[in-house]
Amino acid sequence: MPIPSLQCDACMCDNERVEIEAAAAQKLEVQHHGWPKEPEVCAAKAEDYAEMVGTLWKNGETIIEPEEKFNQFAQHFHSDLEHWISEVSEVFHWRIFFVELVGHFAFSIFGPFSTPLLFLCYGTKIGLENRGFWIFKVSPPMVFQLVIWLLFAMAIVAYCAGSRENLMIIEPKFAAMCLFLRNLPIATKYAYCSTETWMSHNTKHIEFKYRAFQNLLSGWYVIPQENFEIQAEVAFIGVLGSKEQREEFTVRFLPWPQNGMDLFLMRKRIDVTSRTMFLAPTGDISNPDSWRRKPVRRRIIEDSSSPRDSPELDNSIKTLKNKMSKKSLGQMRSFVLGGEKKEGRKTMCEQAEVEKHLFQVAAAGGEVGIEDLFLYILKGISYSEKAFMPPLQRISAFFTLITVLLPSFLRWRNSGRFLGPDPLSVLFVVGVWPSNFICLWSSMLFIAVGAVDMWRRRALMRSCAAMISVQREFRRHCPAEVDMLPVLNLAHAPTVAGWRKLRQLCTEWGKFYQSRIRAFSAQFFFFLLVILTDLICGMLIPAYTEFSGVNLASLLVCGLVSTALVVCIITLVHLGNEVNKSAERHRFLINRQRTLLTAIKHEASTSLKSAAMCAARSEAQKNSRMPPDPCQEELEKTTDLMACLSDELECDGNVRPLTLLGMPLGWSLISFLNFIPIGVISTLMQFCGNEETAQRCLA
Repeated sequence: MPIPSLQCDACMCDNERVEIEAAAAQKLEVQHHGWPKEPEVCAAKAEDYAEMVGTLWKNGETIIEPEEKFNQFAQHFHSDLEHWISEVSEVFHWRIFFVELVGHFAFSIFGPFSTPLLFLCYGTKIGLENRGFWIFKVSPPMVFQLVIWLLFAMAIVAYCAGSRENLMIIEPKFAAMCLFLRNLPIATKYAYCSTETWMSHNTKHIEFKYRAFQNLLSGWYVIPQENFEIQAEVAFIGVLGSKEQREEFTVRFLPWPQNGMDLFLMRKRIDVTSRTMFLAPTGDISNPDSWRRKPVRRRIIEDSSSPRDSPELDNSIKTLKNKMSKKSLGQMRSFVLGGEKKEGRKTMCEQAEVEKHLFQVAAAGGEVGIEDLFLYILKGISYSEKAFMPPLQRISAFFTLITVLLPSFLRWRNSGRFLGPDPLSVLFVVGVWPSNFICLWSSMLFIAVGAVDMWRRRALMRSCAAMISVQREFRRHCPAEVDMLPVLNLAHAPTVAGWRKLRQLCTEWGKFYQSRIRAFSAQFFFFLLVILTDLICGMLIPAYTEFSGVNLASLLVCGLVSTALVVCIITLVHLGNEVNKSAERHRFLINRQRTLLTAIKHEASTSLKSAAMCAARSEAQKNSRMPPDPCQEELEKTTDLMACLSDELECDGNVRPLTLLGMPLGWSLISFLNFIPIGVISTLMQFCGNEETAQRCLA
């Protein structure tokens, strides 16, 4: 982009120079603290900046960035976007899905004997090594899958050679069902990868850590630090752009009141009074490792002349961030994709220091970058998750173990033999145990990960509401770190635009995993229908009853699996319903604040207020932390932007809701699914109440 020439007369240059100097002084005045208490310090800084501007204006120079700088920014964004495209896939690749499904089913059944077919699927030996199918290279995934296959192959041989009368029909049926429950989600995982990422799995060696990140269990159940940074960077590139572009987006906070005068002046900016206004947080958290974690608060001092804390926070966040290495998305991926050693990782102390300074800047009414604020919210959610989430892995493992061993316990009750009456039946039962346990446990954890992800999204939406309201009902279920922050200064138009970007980040973060979760949930629901259909047909069709082997074991196994899936679906609906309703909640808060600002604008335009009252208010604001009242022009711009934002939120809630089975997550979905338990329970009562089939419900 060519630099515009400055062929103008001296008076025009002087006028422009005066405007630039005034803008520079105004920028310094509102930096971080927003409303400094020492005018002489800001005046000195403004004079220094004016001297710098004067130096730049000599010989026709300008403060406009040169063309090379813009080209450098464009190159950085192009590089970031290239890696972003490689990391994110917005479509489901059916070809990849079928290739992976055939490959994993082939290895699950035939093991190393399926190598020729696997070469046809993936084309290279590297593709087999990355998936743990190449038995000539020892790796943890290969050893694990090979042991599982050896035991499963032993069970297949024993089933074909032995007498099937010594086994319950539910046992081979359950083994086949678990194979589908394991391999379909794996194929779906690869189908949501981008084409570039999937091809890289076939052409170059991928670090095991990165392959684990693609797994929904290890990558999204408890998010590792590396994957945390990658997913945050993906959201930043998609919503804000490259690192240079993100500096343009900041938000300004209203300071927490320190005394009665601050509290009185803040009341005009808040539509509804809340207890939160009267109890300012100190920056500490009580019971940080417990589900009772909450911010420590203190009462507002009534005396307006009491001393107030004014920490030196100028450039605190920038200074700390400059000490730490800032990696691009490409560098982050290379560390886990190629196994390079990462240097400059933030330590826990440095991270805590950054979070503490961000809280202090926000509590003082300063400006905070959207990037820093979003990372602060994510860290708060991570801390809350460790304290609130029950041990789902242990619960799922215990439930899976009971389900897998249930047929053997019933066999022991009926015949006194736990594994079977002959050696072949013992080999079959022992051989399918590891496969059934791993498949069913991973399937249960897939659904649990979906519930955890929905909990995170609810916390993100609650955090967005907490930024624009002090009422407790809108701050519930948000992290304690977010609850400590004051509300945004919505009378500042750039802050409204920044909150919009913050909400977009909360929506787009982890979207790659969210798409896979919806697909997994649909697959599990399909298996639920298949299981229940087979069970109902076995109870209603006499000719199929003996063939399907309906007995107490099949009823209990199907009941346990179905109950687990139904409970998880209800949990998804409960949490997802609030996420879908968050757009209406945010729209209500924005419209309420817009009405308040409109009232302030009309109040300022009238002459009802006396001159003495205006003078008293101006004098009070000089001794307060609160920012001065916005001007008419600023109010006009802010209310117009809020009107557009309100319309966008209304459309967003209607066009892009979170869905399950093609329907929006809400209680209407539960009403639609009510026919399943009603139909199953009524059929079961009829089947067990019949004299001819009642014995099957007891043996």
